Amino acid sequence: MTSKGQLTLPVKLRESLNLKAGDEVVFIENEAGTVVLAAGRPSLASLRGVVRLPEAQIDEWIDEARSARGQAALPVTRSPAGRGA
Repeated sequence: MTSKGQLTLPVKLRESLNLKAGDEVVFIENEAGTVVLAAGRPSLASLRGVVRLPEAQIDEWIDEARSARGQAALPVTRSPAGRGA
């Protein structure tokens, strides 16, 4: 582990999980105390706030992506600060 808390995953593990640059990796500790690695590509919804655009534009992109995958558009719940919940 680096001083910044970054870890290097072995090539075999990255290949077996089909990890690419920019993929999210999360370590989750289960009730038994075993740490499980969860990996995947970030969703559009998880990127909310990274780029400063009007909320309506981001919501439109998320709905378009869901439609392209055949998923129904979901209602967006707003927090009091106006950010997506």
